[in-house]
Amino acid sequence: MTYRSYMSNFNFNSNSNANSYPSDPSHLSRPSDPSYYSHFKHGGYRKLASFQTAEIICDFTVEFCRKYIRFGSRTCDQMEQAARSGKQNIAEGSQASAANPKTEFKLVDVARSSLEELKLDYEDFLRQNGLSQWAKDDQRAIAIRKLAYLSDKSNKTDGTDGSNKTNGTNRSYGTYSTYMTDSESAANCALCLINQANYLLDRQLESLRRELEKKGIGPENQGQKLGRILSEAAERENALDAEVAKVLKRGKEEDK
Repeated sequence: MTYRSYMSNFNFNSNSNANSYPSDPSHLSRPSDPSYYSHFKHGGYRKLASFQTAEIICDFTVEFCRKYIRFGSRTCDQMEQAARSGKQNIAEGSQASAANPKTEFKLVDVARSSLEELKLDYEDFLRQNGLSQWAKDDQRAIAIRKLAYLSDKSNKTDGTDGSNKTNGTNRSYGTYSTYMTDSESAANCALCLINQANYLLDRQLESLRRELEKKGIGPENQGQKLGRILSEAAERENALDAEVAKVLKRGKEEDK
């Protein structure tokens, strides 16, 4: 199944919600074939719409932080780490799926959690800076959602792993770069992209859960999930503290 044939399963509705994809599927309906996600297992992550959107979010967030967040700040590090985690865990989950399907579920779930964390950071940015978060039916948000159906031939990922080549027609950061001109537009654009990615990841997790149940392998229970999330959050905090310490030390050395 190609990217275009997959996207043809989606129905656009101009009255759909910009910020509520999981609960309002009128904009992005589920693929008609419930086994869709199995087509891209075992390393074919570059063909996944969820990965493609997460990659755009990662590039968009790096540029957003460069322009609008103080360099070296905890917020900057957290946003970039969360954006990268969203992208990387989708890829790693796909690569791990052949050996351990349960690991794939876990990593995709981590990607979903990371993007939710990033979403909160963008919402905080708008609120704390007295900027508006666009309503679900705002025409500007609708215009951003429409971009999901455009092709961007500037994105020519070479797929150096051999099995993940793309045809150069997927969207890229460049598709949304015009929204980076002011911070309000940029943050709202990022929120629309994150909601699209989260919707796709929710459907992906649902499909993976069904496949695990068919194989008699249940995903982790709530206690296990909570323990993992707390452990991963602690690891991220420690990593960020170490990075901040490095930046401060480097600044002191430069002042001497």
